[in-house]
Amino acid sequence: RTNPLNADTINLSKEMIKNTSSMGYIGCAHALKTLNYLKDLSTINKDMLYIAGENDMGAPALSMEEMSHLTPNSKYVCVAGAAHILNIEAPDLVNETILNFLT
Repeated sequence: RTNPLNADTINLSKEMIKNTSSMGYIGCAHALKTLNYLKDLSTINKDMLYIAGENDMGAPALSMEEMSHLTPNSKYVCVAGAAHILNIEAPDLVNETILNFLT
């Protein structure tokens, strides 16, 4: 499902991931293990857009959908066939979704 026209962006992303230090990765993973903001979602008083990839293992679509149900005035969109880096995997759809949400 990746757009072949985004080859440069994909290669740049691969290089950034490859060049992430072990300590940086470990620090990020540790922060994510203790992250728990579900209890606060109901207090958000702005419109919120959740965009999930159907095959995202890092931020599963069902979890994102649950978050949208807990957030007032939110919209949830699931991108079929996509995983975690939606703006690279489905840039046109993501851009259209964001623009529609903002207008």
